[in-house]
Amino acid sequence: TAYTEPLTDKMMLQLNYNVNQSKNESDKNTWNKGALGVYDQLDTALTNKFQNQYTTHAVGTDFRLQDGDINASVGLQYQLATLTGDQQFPYVGDISKSFRDVLPNAQFRWRFSKEKNFNLFYRTRTSAPSVDQLQNVIDNSNPLQLRIGNPDLQQDYAHNMNMRFTSSNFMQMTYFFAMIGGSYSFNSIGNSTYTADRD
Repeated sequence: TAYTEPLTDKMMLQLNYNVNQSKNESDKNTWNKGALGVYDQLDTALTNKFQNQYTTHAVGTDFRLQDGDINASVGLQYQLATLTGDQQFPYVGDISKSFRDVLPNAQFRWRFSKEKNFNLFYRTRTSAPSVDQLQNVIDNSNPLQLRIGNPDLQQDYAHNMNMRFTSSNFMQMTYFFAMIGGSYSFNSIGNSTYTADRD
């Protein structure tokens, strides 16, 4: 939801509110072969039933300027996020976490001429761990690479910036562009690999 209020013929102010919700569920069952040669023995150490939900509420404002060949905006959002999880097997457990973040953003575009322009984009974002990354049960679907999650994971917070310059000449049929970008994350969610030197 967004509301835009013109300030002048070149400037405007926008108020916005966004809500997002994602749900994930994982139901892993591992069976061992019983005495009769039938896979009917539940392996509780490798079985897990888990579901999680990630909800975000964000309210913010954006200031925009459009003056001839220059188009720019800068904004700020305040986001409240909640991460909940419900593990039902092999034991009952709950995850409940909340996060409060300030998310700035900016955009700048300068069109030097019909053939040349410069763009700058800056964004911040958050993302929650997936249901597989939160499950603290061994996944042996690949016996050579066992996997297990971590229920203590937090959401990650990332900064992303990109700059791009383009130039084209239709008469000479030439096109040139240069681009540079980068990102930086806090609490980045990754993988750790351990090599066992014995059983």
